[in-house]
Amino acid sequence: MNKVDDIFFSKVKANPSDILDGLNNLPLQDVISCKGLADELEYSWLPSEKYLEWAKKGISEKTDYGFNIAITFSKRSVCRRIDTLILYNHLYNYRNKPYPTKIDVLTKIGLKPVDILHDLIISLRNELEHSYKSISERDAQVAIQLAEMYIDATQHEIENGSITVVNSSFLFGQSFSSHGCSLWFNGLSRHPMVVIDIFQQEIKIVFPVEKEIKYAKLNSFSNDEIIYLSTKLRTHYNETSRSYHGISPRAFKLLLEKSSI
Repeated sequence: MNKVDDIFFSKVKANPSDILDGLNNLPLQDVISCKGLADELEYSWLPSEKYLEWAKKGISEKTDYGFNIAITFSKRSVCRRIDTLILYNHLYNYRNKPYPTKIDVLTKIGLKPVDILHDLIISLRNELEHSYKSISERDAQVAIQLAEMYIDATQHEIENGSITVVNSSFLFGQSFSSHGCSLWFNGLSRHPMVVIDIFQQEIKIVFPVEKEIKYAKLNSFSNDEIIYLSTKLRTHYNETSRSYHGISPRAFKLLLEKSSI
């Protein structure tokens, strides 16, 4: 196989526009996606489904206390999923933005709008906090139903994983056993690739033959540039391409270390 064995790269800082031009010049194929990103990068996060479970437990008590619990955890389950989608789509500029802004940017990159969730869950929860109004059983039930619908409707996004490599030149394999996953690495092929380094929060264009990496920090991208990047990566889901789905962030980190990228 035509590959590069002696791996040692020089790093050159680039403008975000140059990185996006490089991405546009590469075929959107051989994509590596990471699953479980929020679970491994944000160790303290509980899953959306757990918050939804607690919301249902609250409403089952059929008390004012239980209805308040149901609203609180319905909101939290939705917010957890929204924040996961922000993370999966590399929208780092938006991680600390208000939820209406997060909802808006997710809509811009192609996810279905969720304004009704904001009105009936997030706004209702905020009203509860600031006006001390009583929550009816119906309000709590609607909040749970909407949260459940949203978690179900976006589950395929979680299963797709977060795209971290385009036009991969990694030569590797995985094997699975009762003891876990083993990964072997056999060098790089010769063609360039784009790597979104979720650990260093950088996007890199890797040139194996030239032994050069052009990179830019994700926080150096403007809002428009980061939206463009995310939208471009998401077009992969509508393309036919060979993909490595299911690689864990831990395995991805190992690939970066073994390849010196």
